[in-house]
Amino acid sequence: TKEARAHYQIQVGARGDDRYLENWHDPDMVGRPSRWSGPQSRLLLPVNPGQRYTITLELDVPPHALSADAGLYLNGRRLAPLKSESQLTATLPPSRTDMIELQLRSQGWEPRMKLPGSSDSRTLGVMCYKVTLRSTRAHTMVFVANSGQWLPELEPPLKIEPGK
Repeated sequence: TKEARAHYQIQVGARGDDRYLENWHDPDMVGRPSRWSGPQSRLLLPVNPGQRYTITLELDVPPHALSADAGLYLNGRRLAPLKSESQLTATLPPSRTDMIELQLRSQGWEPRMKLPGSSDSRTLGVMCYKVTLRSTRAHTMVFVANSGQWLPELEPPLKIEPGK
């Protein structure tokens, strides 16, 4: 619905995520649901035309995945660089259509070449856990696209600085 497209999240690696993802590896079932991207993985995301969005990706970014052109792209234009941080946030301009395609670019790397004892020959990018889109016109409820459930908006975790 229009309301669901205004504020939703995709649990990457959980059942139902594959309709939003292209060129991603199979779900990683160790710990929290997640998937590894490839060097150029795509996100196919429903939006409400004419609305500006904020997108947040919860990630694990290995140093091997970083490069000068790594980041989140829309129509060939980089919206945000990829950094060694657990979140990547960008503003999406209003779209004329109800679907956008974003590209997550990273430096491809093979675990067997970078991690002692690994025999994993896949070409990986970054580990992704969750994608959240929020329109500037969104309400406080969050739609979980994987399951079709509505959740109350959760407060972000408190950041406690050392020594305080």
